[in-house]
Amino acid sequence: MPASQAKRKFHRGESTRLNQEEGHDAILQLLNRKVGNWYYSVKPFEATVADWEGVPLIYAPQHIDFACPLRADKDGDLQRYLDEVGGVVVGENTKPAIDYAGHPRLMGKLLLTTATADRLYEAGLINEESRDA
Repeated sequence: MPASQAKRKFHRGESTRLNQEEGHDAILQLLNRKVGNWYYSVKPFEATVADWEGVPLIYAPQHIDFACPLRADKDGDLQRYLDEVGGVVVGENTKPAIDYAGHPRLMGKLLLTTATADRLYEAGLINEESRDA
């Protein structure tokens, strides 16, 4: 199957078995541990956990530059990032929280849905091609 068809099928949720009303549990970041040269302390994440609500999920053949702002959808540059990596919005993160059981981790529920792309399109943050991909 060509990549464009696989991407479209994934974007529309036709091949997923996830419960879209509750989302899929995901570890967004392990905390209180060193990864490479970076130490991810739980403290800054506690202060910003709500900022992870509504962060778009992007499917792309390459990774977005780590230097891009986390809230690219809020500063109007999301379409530029999608264009740079050939990406499409496939959903969003919801219900962010820190789970302190065992090693702390930033958790979220991933919703794979076209409603996110529709919302971003209506807000003028992505173009029609990205919405319908």
